[in-house]
Amino acid sequence: MKIIKFRERLGTAVPEIIGYDNFLKSLDDEIIYPVYLFCGGEKFFLTEAVIRLKGALLSEKESQWNYVELDAEKIDDKDLFSELIAVPFFGEKRILIIKNSQKYFGSESKASKKEGEVIEEYFDRINSSCTVVFIMDGKVDKRKKIYGKLLEKGAVVEFLPLKGKNLTKWIGDQFNAYGKKIEKTAREYLAAGFDDLELLKTEIQKIVLFCGEESSMVTLEQVKEAVSRTQSVNIFDIIDAVGNRNSSLAVELVREMLAAGESPVFILYMISKHLRTIFRVKSLLQDGYSEKQIVAKLQLHPYAFRKIMEQSKNFSMEDLKKILRLLLKIDLMLKTSSVNSKLLLEMGVVELCL
Repeated sequence: MKIIKFRERLGTAVPEIIGYDNFLKSLDDEIIYPVYLFCGGEKFFLTEAVIRLKGALLSEKESQWNYVELDAEKIDDKDLFSELIAVPFFGEKRILIIKNSQKYFGSESKASKKEGEVIEEYFDRINSSCTVVFIMDGKVDKRKKIYGKLLEKGAVVEFLPLKGKNLTKWIGDQFNAYGKKIEKTAREYLAAGFDDLELLKTEIQKIVLFCGEESSMVTLEQVKEAVSRTQSVNIFDIIDAVGNRNSSLAVELVREMLAAGESPVFILYMISKHLRTIFRVKSLLQDGYSEKQIVAKLQLHPYAFRKIMEQSKNFSMEDLKKILRLLLKIDLMLKTSSVNSKLLLEMGVVELCL
């Protein structure tokens, strides 16, 4: 295992930010940096990366003693210093995970001057027995001195959400891992319906179990049936009802989903996301974009785009502007008002469909 102390020692220029795939490749090549900054919006890949790094450096027994997670918001400069210089216990390597590291690397840094100095000094005298992973939310401030110093000794790994063909390919790969193939329309259906990869992976496992060993090709019909069995009311049925301005069906489905324990805020978020997409599609059409250009620009799946195009006929641009203002109002009331949130959502859905 090669522990890289300086980026230049790789022999070639290393990009400032590498992606998840390149991170995995570096592990396969047995190249481990002494310090990482993990950032980006795809938490599923970030979690997988931590698991893979842990597996590359520590045995299961060693992990009990030499894998440490800290919250940057809950430690001071003294705690930080002692953890950075700590040596492994009953092992050769140690992994230190520091969550909420936007405190140090974010554009709205809240770190004390002393904490910044502790990290900068650590970068000057790396603890070779420890791999440190700073995990942050939000945007990295690349102007910071601390960021430049990290790049001299380590790597920044950005975990970007999968979209378009990359997402449908990932779905296909997941089914391949179970020895199955999946129809293109079925891949597009799943890609259009799930933003959360963790949830999507769970649904794929359920679909595989539903199809059984005899079925090697997963069809769209099987996917729809398997997904509907795992959830009596699908959020996408609600979205379609609102998109078709069918208020009675939309309210009925919302009530069922609320009764099943779903959050009003989540339901409103998904409805808002769909209606904002319809607004953007109509706006681009008015600006002269072709359907092919819109699909590429918004990174929509063909299955979702066809449905959005059909539903967009139910709204004028003026309708959508009023609806988007209403959605903001409902969202604010859900989060700040003492009014019954379920009743508020139902009334809002009725008004959206008028």
